[in-house]
Amino acid sequence: MGTNSPNDTTLLYLAIFLHAVVCFYIFMSERRTGSWITLGNFYVFKALFMPVVVVGFVACSDSQEILPKHIQTVQSAIGDASILSSAAVLCIAFGYCIASKFTFRTGKASERQWFHYIGSVLCSNAFAISAIVLVAFFMAIALSKGAPFGTFRKFAQQNQEIRPLLKSMTALASMGIAIGCVRLEGSKRSSSRFAWFSYTTFMLLAAISSGTRTAVLMPIIVGLSAICQRRKLGGLQFLVVLLPLAMIGGVAMSSFRGERDLGLDIQEINSKILYGENFPDFRNLAWLLGNLESDFDSQYGGLTILSSVLGFVPSSVMPWRDQFAWGNIGPEILGFDPKSHPGVRALPFTEWYYNFSIPGLVLSSFAFGYLIKICSTPSYTHHDRDRPIIAGFFIFLFFGYLVSNTPNIAACYPIYALFISICLVKAIAGMSNRRKLTYSK
Repeated sequence: MGTNSPNDTTLLYLAIFLHAVVCFYIFMSERRTGSWITLGNFYVFKALFMPVVVVGFVACSDSQEILPKHIQTVQSAIGDASILSSAAVLCIAFGYCIASKFTFRTGKASERQWFHYIGSVLCSNAFAISAIVLVAFFMAIALSKGAPFGTFRKFAQQNQEIRPLLKSMTALASMGIAIGCVRLEGSKRSSSRFAWFSYTTFMLLAAISSGTRTAVLMPIIVGLSAICQRRKLGGLQFLVVLLPLAMIGGVAMSSFRGERDLGLDIQEINSKILYGENFPDFRNLAWLLGNLESDFDSQYGGLTILSSVLGFVPSSVMPWRDQFAWGNIGPEILGFDPKSHPGVRALPFTEWYYNFSIPGLVLSSFAFGYLIKICSTPSYTHHDRDRPIIAGFFIFLFFGYLVSNTPNIAACYPIYALFISICLVKAIAGMSNRRKLTYSK
């Protein structure tokens, strides 16, 4: 451990304990639905378990890969970070429990019906074809600009004019992998299986080309969840294979991005996990808090969130969006150039805390826990098990990012636009059919 005080160490261990208890509770609650592999478990593992329960034990260590010059700043704020994260995880647990007891209803449509409808639109041929056409178009532009395969993300950081396009390509490819996995699993004819296998493979290559590991892993989890639900499998056998493959795949993608030579040194992999910056990080939260001014009082007032929600509006029309974009503010707080820095990844409530202080932390954490539950539950309560899983993934891409990682919202706008367009076409077609039926009578 570093030079943090005994009180800070106690608070840190308390935070780790609370996160472990909440994670265990959610893991077991999700398991009761029939499978270990669920969207809820993935989000909890990525956003709570790894950043705090695993990495938290070495948060004050001097053996940091990313923060060697700033470890004293991190250590000075470990106590504050522990208190805030403890409060946040309790709010997440409360939101999860509330969602377990209540379901929402809009008019005559229940939660299950909404999830089934959303999933049906996303799994339609129209959405799948539109998505792959856009991904191919965006990839062609990136390659024509000289972006090397596997390092699109790094290339985008150095070429800001193409960054929104490549982020949109990554989001669409990620959704395409999930859709392809679900459609492939549900296909009965060999020709259909081949078509969806080819579709999924192309989308997977596009996601890998982005250099973003989450864009590859998250939709695979969605696909495995669909397989487990359709075949009524617990999924433990998939986890035994998936976890080692995820570690190896992460190392391979790091080599594509030029971060390290390709190798499978277990000690080095462990070092990357514990001391690198591969997860939304507890240390980053402490680092940000350590750079807070003493008179800090929720100085942004929601402007960073509004900036992300209005991401479809060009910055030339709204110049203030660049000034208040969290993807720019986070690096600036830590003294980095936002044009070359990919963004600071801290715990889910961090941005809302910077905007609204404690009320923001409570609200965003409660909403995060609520969303984790409702985005997983419908997939186990409807007779059509595939569609609601995709619907949960889609809903989390907006509302989940809204309360945990707003810079990712803008990248998903092509997905939202496609979804709304298909819904409108279906609605117009339905009205036209009803009119024809009325005239025929």
